Order: sequence, then C-alpha cells, then structure tokens
Amino acid sequence: MKKLVTSTAIVGSSSAFGVLTAIVRTKLLAVCVGVAGVGLLAQIGSFLNVLTSLASLGIGVGIVKYVAEFSSTSDYAALGKVRWNAALLTWVASAVVAGLACGFSRELANLLFGAPELRWAVAVTALAVPLFVQMSFHMAIIQGLKQMREYALASAIASGAGLIVLIPLVYFFRWNGAVLQSLAAAAISYFVVYSFSRKLWRPFSDRARAKADRRLLRELIAYGLSALVTGVLYWTNLLVIRSVIVHRLGANANGLYQVAIGISLQYVSLIVSSVWTYSFPRISELRETGLIVKELRGSVRLSVLLVTGCASTFLIMRHWLIPLLFTKDFLQAENLLAVQFISDLLKTTAVMIGVWLLPQGRLKMWVGLDVILNGVLLGSFLLFLARLDHLGILALLAAPMAHIVAYLLHCILNYTYARKSIGFSFGQPLRRLLTRSFALIVICGVIPSRNLPFSLAGIVLIAIWASFSVTSGEARAVLAILKEKLPRRHKQ
Repeated sequence: MKKLVTSTAIVGSSSAFGVLTAIVRTKLLAVCVGVAGVGLLAQIGSFLNVLTSLASLGIGVGIVKYVAEFSSTSDYAALGKVRWNAALLTWVASAVVAGLACGFSRELANLLFGAPELRWAVAVTALAVPLFVQMSFHMAIIQGLKQMREYALASAIASGAGLIVLIPLVYFFRWNGAVLQSLAAAAISYFVVYSFSRKLWRPFSDRARAKADRRLLRELIAYGLSALVTGVLYWTNLLVIRSVIVHRLGANANGLYQVAIGISLQYVSLIVSSVWTYSFPRISELRETGLIVKELRGSVRLSVLLVTGCASTFLIMRHWLIPLLFTKDFLQAENLLAVQFISDLLKTTAVMIGVWLLPQGRLKMWVGLDVILNGVLLGSFLLFLARLDHLGILALLAAPMAHIVAYLLHCILNYTYARKSIGFSFGQPLRRLLTRSFALIVICGVIPSRNLPFSLAGIVLIAIWASFSVTSGEARAVLAILKEKLPRRHKQ
C-alpha cells in the first residue's frame, strides 16, 4: 500500500500545476466571457478533444510500450522505425481530420452552437488539432524513455505558457480571443514538448534508422484501436450532451452545466490517473489472480478515499467554491454538484475495478463495457431530459442523473466480470468504506452550504468519516512519505 500511496503522491503532485492553471483559466474566462461564453468554450473544448482523439488514432499507448521496450534493449533500428512510422501516421491522420472539419465548418457550427456564423471558431479549433496531436506524440516518446522528471516539467511549462498567452487574448478580445488561444496554445505547447523530446532523443538519433514498416504500422493501429474507441466515445457523448443542452435549454444552461462537469473532470481525472499510473504497470506484471485481486482492492480503496474526501469537502464549500472558481452568476449550478459527485464515486469505483482488463489483455471486454457505458449514458440523458424539460434550469439534472445510471451499471458489470474471471470481491472493509462514503456525499449534498454552522457540522462529519475510514497503516504510510520527502526538499 505504501508503494501505491507514494506513486500516487508523486504523479499527483506533478499534475497539480496543470490543475492549478486550469482553475485560473476557468476563473478568467468566467469573469471575461460570462455564463454563455463559458458554455460555448466548453463545447469547443469537447469538440477539440474529439478531433484530437480521432487524429491521434489512439496509438500513444503503443508508442510508450514500444519506445520503452526498444530503448531498454538498445534496439536502435526498431526505435527509429517506431518514431518515424508513428509520426507519419499522426501527421497524415491530423491533416485529414483538420481538413474535413474545416470543409464542414458551417455545418458543424450549426450542430454545435446553433450558429452557422461561428464557422470560423470551428476552423480555428481544427487547425490546432495537428499541433496538439504532435505534442501528445512527443510526450509519449518522453514517457516511453522513462524520463518522468522531463515529462512533468514539459507538461508544466506548456500549461503555464498557454495560460500566459490566454490572459491578453481574453482581456482584449474576450470570447474571440479565447477561441484564438487554442491555436496559440497548441503552437507553444508543441514547441516546448518537441524541444524536450528532441533533446532526450539525441543520444539515439544517429543510430535510430528511420524506415517505413507496414507491419509496425498495423501493430500501432491495432494497439491503439481500443484506446481510440473508448476515448472518442466518451468525448463524443459529452459533445452531444452539451449540444442538446444548447439547443433545448440555451447557452446559459450549458455554461451552468460546465460548473458540475468541469469540477468533476478536474479532480476525478487527477486522482484516477495518478492511481492508474502505478496500478497499470503493476498489474501488467502479475499472473496470480490472488495478487491481482489484492492490487485491485488497494487501488479501489485509495481512489474512493481520495474522491470522497474531495467531493464531500467541495459540497460543504460549494456556496463559496463556485464564485471562487467562476463568478456569482454561476451559483444556480449548486444543485447539480451533489448529484454529479455521487456519480463520481460510482465512476471511480467502476474504473478502478476494471483497471486490470487492459494490462491483462482483456481488450474486447474493456471496449465492450465502455460501449455499453456510453450508450446507457446518452440514452438515460435523453430520457431524463424529456421528463424534466418543463422544469427550466432544473432540467440540467438530467445530465448528472444519467451519469449515475450509467456508472452504476458500469460498476455492476465490471464487478460481475471480475468476480467471475479472477474471483474479485470487495471484502467487508471495502464494502463498509463504500457505504460510509456514499452516505457522506449524500449528507454533504443535502447540507445547506451557505449556512456557516451547517458547513462546520459538515466538516465535523468529514473528520468522523476519515477517522473511521483511514486505517492506521495508511496514516503511517502518508507520514513516512512526508518524512522522506520533506528533508530532501530542505536540503535542496
């Protein structure tokens, strides 16, 4: 457990700067472009994620795998082939995707915003796709070379530079400047990451022969197909949900929805990716089902502890948190957070139960469960929206309610398959933790956060939950990490 906690702390701290810049960016946009503007920019962000996922062909995982494998064996010829063929694939795919998006910019603008005159925003976003894809390509090379310090540094510098560019563009040009920033940020991020990648690749450059290889091309595409399907499905679903909200409830409603989904994506992604970074390679090397089950329980437990702690704290502070991150104009989104954070607990549990599927080669099951998840998510949203359409802004509850239904089913299916395949079960301690965590989030969601005495009572409840949920061994592991890290930083 200590290794899992240590790895999560290291990876999480390296990602914290990116989250911090995202928070500053959100606040700046909320002040400068308002509720409707934030909603439209969130729609552009989802659209960019869909295009980038398609153009990358999902081969980032394959790049990391092959670069790590061939660099460790000093197979320079194979390294050169991987780099050259992956670059060829991503540049060609990026050009095709960006070209199609530009060609159909008017139709896409009408679909995304209900405003064909915003076709220029679609075109600008499409032009940023090749640069973002190549940035991801070079980040995968850095990761494959196992240079994690440089990986974290390149990511932090790129995030900071993007924020610096955003400030004058948004201040002087408002919404138009925010759209243009995506292209400027893509160019700067690519330049920064490419500089790091080129420096790290230099020792291999003379001996790594570039050569086209059809077999390698097929392997890269096949390896990335599962990641491509799952990535595209989720971001496309989110794009469709936001488009329906824009057309049915208006641009302001989409801006309010961004409060719930934006906060959720930031903190859940940080926690899940940090735990996943350790669990994925660890489970990849295990063959005994008993050890896999033990690792899964540890991953689920740590993720649930972190998500519950964050979600309950955010709910207690939501009346002050929303104006802090956005503005007071977004306070109508308060009612969405409790429902969204319940779905976050289910999502985290489902994802961490299923973390073993990919490293153990259960690719079809991994993709199949994700297809079911996204189908249920979209279908539930449309069904709930039809029932709640007459409630005005409260109809936005259809989206987080759909997330609850979809991730509850995803959790059940993952648990059932893991139990049947490897004998996984929660065990009594983990069941108690899940029950207490669910109850805490529900109670914190009901507590009126604008009332200070109630908020203080909520903080007491969180402290009681922590005292019953965090074991003495986990507490000692955290203290040991702090004792190891703090002196080292002092010496520096």
